[in-house]
Amino acid sequence: TWHEDMGALDGGIRVQGLILGEDYIRRARRMRLALRTPGPGLLTHPWLGDMDVVLSGPGEISFLDRETPLARFSATFEPFIERPPERSALRANSRAT
Repeated sequence: TWHEDMGALDGGIRVQGLILGEDYIRRARRMRLALRTPGPGLLTHPWLGDMDVVLSGPGEISFLDRETPLARFSATFEPFIERPPERSALRANSRAT
C-alpha cells in the first residue's frame, strides 16, 4: 500500500456519525462489514468530494441502551493512491519492448 503525500492535509480524515431509525441494527452491521472489508473504498467527503481511502486504524461502532434506536460509528481514513510500478520493473519492461 502506498499513500500519497497530501501536503497541507494535516493527518487522517476522521469521520463520526450516527445510524438512526428502526433498521439501525441492520445498517450498523452493514457499516461494520464495510469497515472490515480489506482494500480501498470510496469516501464521499462533504468538502473534499469523492476520494479513494483506506482505514488508518480500526473503525468503531457502539450501541448504548439508553440511546436505542441509535448506533454511533467512527473511523479515520487516509487517501489511497495505487503504488506506482517500481523503477526496476519499468526498466525491465522498457528493455523487453
